[in-house]
Amino acid sequence: MISKKTLLAIALIVAPLALFSAKKGYDAYDIIGKLQAKLKAIKGFRLIGSTITMKLDVNITNPTDTAFDVATGGLFIVRRINVFDKQNNLIAFSEPNISDISIPPYGTVTLTDLPVSSQVGSIFNALFNSPSTNPDDYRVETIIETSTGQTVTI
Repeated sequence: MISKKTLLAIALIVAPLALFSAKKGYDAYDIIGKLQAKLKAIKGFRLIGSTITMKLDVNITNPTDTAFDVATGGLFIVRRINVFDKQNNLIAFSEPNISDISIPPYGTVTLTDLPVSSQVGSIFNALFNSPSTNPDDYRVETIIETSTGQTVTI
């Protein structure tokens, strides 16, 4: 049987860890809505049947003075990254399911080589309407899901 002194010692060790974890989780929830996503590169175009595959590099920036550091095992998951053309048409998407991400204060992390596929028609329409391979000519929308079921779009 565990003595009262042992239980008290365990409580004194565990309580600060629990409070630290709770604060870190709160900070992450606060920061997540402030993150910014931007397309950095489009590369590796391949035509497979009527589908075009490619890879994207996406920058995610933390504009706050607090680090966003979650190796959470599912507390936050980057579920989907959508790419839109200038006319706001969805032309491609990726479902990376990334749950480990660390962005320092005022820092940027690049998610590299995210696999993307799109129907040939979507890409041709985008290139016909605004013929550009410049990543700045496209808008990226990143959908992050929390363990509570909340969805945050950045």
